Amino acid sequence: MRVPNLSESPLTEFEYATLFFQIIETANSVTANFLTVVFAVIAVSYFVADKLDRTASILLLFVYSLYCFGIIREIFFLYSDMARLGSEMAQLTGESLSWLGMTQAATEGPQLVIPYSALAMTLLAYLGSLLFFYRVRRGAGKSTETS
Repeated sequence: MRVPNLSESPLTEFEYATLFFQIIETANSVTANFLTVVFAVIAVSYFVADKLDRTASILLLFVYSLYCFGIIREIFFLYSDMARLGSEMAQLTGESLSWLGMTQAATEGPQLVIPYSALAMTLLAYLGSLLFFYRVRRGAGKSTETS
């Protein structure tokens, strides 16, 4: 599907800025929801990972992984949309929206760093939570063996 060019759209510069900030708010909200679930899994891991049997652990981590991969994909696309819209706005509007940070950054350097850094951070948070879950389970197994 072809991404429409902003010059073909009847939007005003105010509407572009509003759209840009709505994408940012949505990305921040989705990222906050993702981090809430990650920290909830860390808390659950701390309190009950050693009490879960293997089947329950696999089921929990499978559902959690499906959720994480979906939401990480959504976060990546939101930040990609934000970066592309900022770049497009910088090219079309010139100085009129130069007060908007993303339009300045789009003319000064590569804006695609933003979605890939968001992708890296969310993947690291996901992998860190899995590592914590397995660390707690392994630690619980060692503590029962020695007692």
